Amino acid sequence: MSVDSNAAVTFIGTSNVMKSNTALLGKNIYSTSPKLKFSVCHPGDTITPKTYDGSFLSTKIEDDLDKCTCTPIENAATTATVTCTYPTDSRLDGNCITGHWKDTTGTADVCTPHTVCGNQLQTDYVLAAIIDGTKNTWDHDNSIWTDDTVYDANGEKKTSAFNTLKSNAIRVSFEHGSCIQQFDYEHNLDMTLAEIFNSGEQIGKSPGRSEWIRLGCGDFVTQYNW
Repeated sequence: MSVDSNAAVTFIGTSNVMKSNTALLGKNIYSTSPKLKFSVCHPGDTITPKTYDGSFLSTKIEDDLDKCTCTPIENAATTATVTCTYPTDSRLDGNCITGHWKDTTGTADVCTPHTVCGNQLQTDYVLAAIIDGTKNTWDHDNSIWTDDTVYDANGEKKTSAFNTLKSNAIRVSFEHGSCIQQFDYEHNLDMTLAEIFNSGEQIGKSPGRSEWIRLGCGDFVTQYNW
């Protein structure tokens, strides 16, 4: 790439990459401009911005311009991505891990812990329900999924956490005799289970049918209408 004198060129954020290019005099970048700017990182570096101000007669850059690395955001969910225009303005595309909320009010996004009276809330999994598949308590059309009741009888439970505890992830465990199988799923909705089941169909917010039917500690009846 060649940049003529007095031309203002800015490589922005993580969007520009230049490798194995040949410019004038066999360089990757050859510039006679005092305004050649790299806003997040410069060639040969992935985290530091730089402006080539034309202090010399010309700027000859032989290093490749690799993809820049934004400043990481601690406690971001594993499914989230970070974008930026400058090293100091990282933005989170997605959600924070359970127990944290995304604060977008500053120059950069921050995952801030949920607190009550200054104390951080527990981020471990909390029991929300125990369901016995041989009983009809939790049949799909029963109101227990969407109402604000709690339940504790005959080995089954619906705790207050089902109605009041917002989360971005769930853990589902199947137990049958000595067999225990489970999976964790990040739905990233920041909602209580009651809110989720009250909100209608959630497109793309499911671990998938195959994930469900591979569990259960045995062969069980399945539905084919979903």
